[in-house]
Amino acid sequence: MTDLIANLRDNFGAPPDTSTIKGILRYGEMWIAGEAAVNASDLKLACETMIGVLGRAIVATEADLAKTGPTHESLADPVERSVLAYERLQEILKDVVDAAGSEDRQRATSLLEEVREASDFLRQAQEDMDRWVRLEVLRCPRCGSTESDPCSSCGLQLMYLDPSGGVKAKDASAELPPEFGRLNIVVSNIRDGKLSLPKLREALPAVEKSLNFFLASISAALQQNHSDNLSRGEDCLQSMSNGIGRLKETLVSRRVTDLQEGWIQVFRSAVELQDIRRDLLEEFGGEDGREIATRERESQIEQDSISLGRDE
Repeated sequence: MTDLIANLRDNFGAPPDTSTIKGILRYGEMWIAGEAAVNASDLKLACETMIGVLGRAIVATEADLAKTGPTHESLADPVERSVLAYERLQEILKDVVDAAGSEDRQRATSLLEEVREASDFLRQAQEDMDRWVRLEVLRCPRCGSTESDPCSSCGLQLMYLDPSGGVKAKDASAELPPEFGRLNIVVSNIRDGKLSLPKLREALPAVEKSLNFFLASISAALQQNHSDNLSRGEDCLQSMSNGIGRLKETLVSRRVTDLQEGWIQVFRSAVELQDIRRDLLEEFGGEDGREIATRERESQIEQDSISLGRDE
């Protein structure tokens, strides 16, 4: 459900450049008016690029719908209207490409009006969807139903959806103990409507036990060594503990926002803890510790470089 909402919240009426529908309309109007700063080839390229963007939006939406399964009619309507608008915009923009190619400004004028109407239709559908997700109503995380709790169709406990459309911890990687990995899977599946919220309660005790053990160990070390790195480690572990507390709040608040932000706090603190651990190895681990820290840092740099290459 989170991915579906996020994919459908694309705003094609953003800044006036040719990467947006609004920008294409403005550029097309300038070309029709014969302004020297614009040309037909750039208009064609902008339309062709947007046709690709719209195609990817259609594919992503249909994939999310297939993954989600049956969608409650209150959400199905704006979703279906959004897809129809994507498809209609694609068709019209293809005609604009032809009109620009043949320098037919008269035809382009009527086509751009159709683009404007289809864009308005899309905006209305997405505004309806935004209103739907922002309502303070308990809904099934999978299908969006409000009829019964748990949902009679999906068997999931109802939750307050995240109005932001969903935030995921994708900005780094972290090597975590197995119990943290299991918690991550549970959180992701609850967020995506694959598991019911009460499953979170089963995954938390093992993580809390590990955190308490780490905190006790580092506190004991601090009593013997006044180390900035140990203090940083204690603060970082406390931040992770606070994130677990936010996750536990979800069991009462039933808010997807608490679920996501709690896990992100845990995850980002874990990423920070990796660097602190290497600093501790260098400070207290002797020659072996320094070698381990150096190898790990080199490996991390290599992994980041590979990841950056993929992004590019």
